Amino acid sequence: MSQSSNLIIIGAGKAGRILLEELKQSIYKNYNVIGFVDDDPTKLGTKIENIEILGGTEEIPELVKKYNVDLSIIAIPSAPGKTISRILYIIQKNSSNFMIVPPIFQNLRINTISAPRKVGVRDLIRAPIENVLTEESMEKIKDYTIMITGVAGSIGSEICYQLSGCFPRKIIGLDVAETPLFELTNKMKQNYDNVNFIPILGDIRDKARLHKIIQKYKPDIIYHCAAFKHVGMMENFPHECVKNNLLGTINLINEAIEGETNRFVFVSTDKAVNPINTMGISKRILEKYILSIQENNTKFLIVRFGNVLESNGSAIPIFKKQIESGGPILLTDERMERYFMTLTEAAQLVIQASILGKGGELFVLDMGQPYKMIDIIHKLIRIYGYDIEDIPIKIIGARAGEKLSEELFHDFEKPEISQHERIYFCELSNDITTKDYREKIEDFIVKSENMNKEELRNKIKELI
Repeated sequence: MSQSSNLIIIGAGKAGRILLEELKQSIYKNYNVIGFVDDDPTKLGTKIENIEILGGTEEIPELVKKYNVDLSIIAIPSAPGKTISRILYIIQKNSSNFMIVPPIFQNLRINTISAPRKVGVRDLIRAPIENVLTEESMEKIKDYTIMITGVAGSIGSEICYQLSGCFPRKIIGLDVAETPLFELTNKMKQNYDNVNFIPILGDIRDKARLHKIIQKYKPDIIYHCAAFKHVGMMENFPHECVKNNLLGTINLINEAIEGETNRFVFVSTDKAVNPINTMGISKRILEKYILSIQENNTKFLIVRFGNVLESNGSAIPIFKKQIESGGPILLTDERMERYFMTLTEAAQLVIQASILGKGGELFVLDMGQPYKMIDIIHKLIRIYGYDIEDIPIKIIGARAGEKLSEELFHDFEKPEISQHERIYFCELSNDITTKDYREKIEDFIVKSENMNKEELRNKIKELI
């Protein structure tokens, strides 16, 4: 017979109460809830379902020893990263294992919580994201047909999950990656079986295929997430960047206009600001291209943000594998810093920006302060239970197209807070382009086929 494990729940709020109810199920019979921990002094000594609030977070080491606690579960989904970091530091003063209840889209998952999981670096740097969407804003998506390109990617799939709680008529999920699309489809069936999710294997570079899809399903909103995003790869294969990012997006834009799509949301990146690499330049060209479109009924919006933690192909999973193998961790430069937000934050705010927009706007998400990559690595090392000195870090030098720091705004953009405090609206009076610019881009795409790598990279720079 399995030995019982003693656990404490950190956070005696709504999530802690729901977690306690979940733990009463028979599958958790080997877990014994000793008590709650909460920093609200008015709760000390009170009880929830006969389980006592034993003390504050600073007392966790003493409580672990006193009650032989095997597991501590942090159940404060709305807490910012600084709070989680502080609690984690306290827990790690003893040998207690730890887990966390991740952030939830609270308006859409009433009286439910996500299953506890291991603490990740995303928990240590997240910003508070409670109540991003209101019921009023959700009503603006209800019963819509929504299309998401790049749906099997990190941001595309998270937008898909979040939108599933808004009761859309259907979600059309387009992706060229067969296996990730298959896996996403299975997850949608398992977790969102009430949503009419229609997976489509297809390529945005195939204009005829796009035409058939959009004419058949007539999406009300398109979230365009499909893109090649890896800076180094696009430096090596600039022709593929032009075909996928530029040609593919322009194909989709034209088909959206012809199909009378109401709203088109283009997902951009901070690498589009003063870009020095082919990928960033392609995104900047598209920003300018989209901002020049005014003569139709489709509302075009741009949402720009920085790195998404633990997204497919990002540095964080690579660092984790390097830690798991004992190092060294390969870092390009100790001065390297990036803006980061979690997948949940990014998806929620993209959706909110898409609701706020009236057409022709550039929105930039509030990314907080940039983090030095060396600090992110140190946080990861600590999560794995090591001291910083235990895992070697090797500095390898910046690669082609990499900046030491990214920027969120051009100098001429004048950011103002929109109706949502974490979404900026940018004044674009100095960056309005014309139909001539679009024709110039389209002409470049055709001619790029016959350029060598160096010619292409030089020509594409001229376009911004």
